[in-house]
Amino acid sequence: ATELQAYYVVQVEKTLERYERLVERIGKEAIWERFDPEEQETLRTWLRHGLAVRAERAAAKAAGREPNFARLVASWGGVTIVYRKRLRDSPAYRLNHEEVVKCLEEGIRFMECMNPVECITDEHNHLVAATFERMRPNEAGKLERTGEIVKLPARALMVAAGTRPNITYEREYPGTFELDEDRYFFQAHKAVKGEGGTIELVRAEQGDPEAFFTSYVKDGRFITFFGDNHPAYAGNVVKAMASAKRGAKKITEIFEDAVESEKHRNQPELEKDWVRFTNRLQHELNAVVVDALRLTDSIVEVIVQAPMAARHFRPGQFFRLQNYSVYAEEVEGFKLCMEGIALTG
Repeated sequence: ATELQAYYVVQVEKTLERYERLVERIGKEAIWERFDPEEQETLRTWLRHGLAVRAERAAAKAAGREPNFARLVASWGGVTIVYRKRLRDSPAYRLNHEEVVKCLEEGIRFMECMNPVECITDEHNHLVAATFERMRPNEAGKLERTGEIVKLPARALMVAAGTRPNITYEREYPGTFELDEDRYFFQAHKAVKGEGGTIELVRAEQGDPEAFFTSYVKDGRFITFFGDNHPAYAGNVVKAMASAKRGAKKITEIFEDAVESEKHRNQPELEKDWVRFTNRLQHELNAVVVDALRLTDSIVEVIVQAPMAARHFRPGQFFRLQNYSVYAEEVEGFKLCMEGIALTG
C-alpha cells in the first residue's frame, strides 16, 4: 500500500515532465491526437496531479520543510487497505506491528471486517468502485455476515495474495518434494555428512530454525527454502532476511570438503574457473533480443536468445518481455523503460 502511494507521485511527475518535453518538440496537438477520449481524460488527471506535486515541492522548499505528498494523495482518493478480518488478526499486526504503525503514519487507511462482493466498472469496462459486505465478530470471535453493503470508490484494485507458502512446483510435478503432514510447507531436512564424507539429508522437526533443505537430492545437488516458505521464518521481511543469513551457513558447510580439496590450486587457476562458471551462467540465463520482425500490422515476431528457457519451453507458456531500468538506454535524461509485454512462445 505504501509503495502504491509513493509510486503514484513519481508516476505523475514523470508524466508531466515527459509531456512538457514532447510539447516543445512536436506540439500539443500531435500529442493529444494519439489518444482516445478515455486516455485523454486519464492524461489530464495525471498532468493535473503532476502540477500539484510540483507545487508542493516548491512550497516545501520555500518553507524549509519536507514535502507532504501523503496529504495530496489522500485528497485524490488515497490508498485504502480493505481486510476481511480484524486488524489485530493480520500477520503484520501480530508479527511486526511497526509495519502497521508506519503505514498509518504515511496516511494509508485501513478498513477491517470487509468481505469483497463485486467490482463495478464504467462505460469503458474499467474499475470505478468495489462493494464489500461488512462482517462482525460474534461472541466466539468468529466473523459473521451483517448484510450491510459498503461501496468504496476505486480506480485500481490490488489483491494481496497473502503469506501462503509457495509449493506450486510440487503441485505441478507431484513427488518432487516431500511436504509436511498438513501438506502446507515443504518438509524440512538437515544436510549431514555420512560415511565417506557424502552428504545425506535427515528429516527434521517441522519448524526447526536450523533446517533449510527440502527432500530433493539428485546427482549431489540439493534445494533449500527460506522466508515465507519456511515455517520458522514466515510472516515478515525481517524474518526472511534472518532465514537467508542462517541458511547461507548451512549451504556453505556442504562445500567444506570441496573447498579443502581445492586449496592446493593457485589463485589464478581458481579465478579462471570462476570466470568460466559465471560466463556459462550468463550464456544460459540471460535473455537477449536478437531481432524483431513485423509480420502484420498487429503481429510482431521477436527472436530471443535464451538457451535454458528454450530447452525447457512447453507449448502454451507465456513470457514477459521487459527491459530493466538499470540497463535501459537513457536519452536526454529519460530512461527508455518499457512496461511488461506478454509474449506467446
